[in-house]
Amino acid sequence: MGSARPFLGGITGVAGPAVMAALALGVPGEAGANPVARIGTMPQSDTVAVLDIRAEADCLAGSLPDARCLPAQWFLDDGTGRVIGFSPLRWLLGTVGLTGRETLVIYDGSDSPSQEAWAVAALIHLAGQAEVAVLDGPAETGRNGWPRAFSRENVFVAPIRLAAMSLDESGSGPTVGALAEFAQGRTELVSYGPDT
Repeated sequence: MGSARPFLGGITGVAGPAVMAALALGVPGEAGANPVARIGTMPQSDTVAVLDIRAEADCLAGSLPDARCLPAQWFLDDGTGRVIGFSPLRWLLGTVGLTGRETLVIYDGSDSPSQEAWAVAALIHLAGQAEVAVLDGPAETGRNGWPRAFSRENVFVAPIRLAAMSLDESGSGPTVGALAEFAQGRTELVSYGPDT
């Protein structure tokens, strides 16, 4: 059983000059340009998808146009507090109709992107999402967000960015803080343990 969300599975284009400039230049960090862009306004493009990571009830009550609701907590493993693995992550992204080819904007509703917003953006970037940005500041909401489906609506097909990861034999996966640092260009690699 799927949701009533508009089908965006065939999207392959780019978002537009504003997002492209932000993604190309980033905001310089200690290690270089950000893998995740920080944008101040929502681009108007058919190739942009919005992921609302607020509590599901808040997203469903009112969000940006055509936003998909996936709370930040769903990206964390309940038992460890670490992020979920790539297989469940890619399944989860498919339940909201993402393929990895879209430009994805992360919305958390705060005045400045939270650590969780940066971490979710980094995780999705590592999973292979073509372009990822976080929305800096609250935006005008009014439409209901879209819940995830019970099964995949699309197959997330983007290749995982293995070159941005390193193996830490003693680790068990990155923390929210480590992912946020990576997203903002403060580190070049994210350490993953052998079991993640």
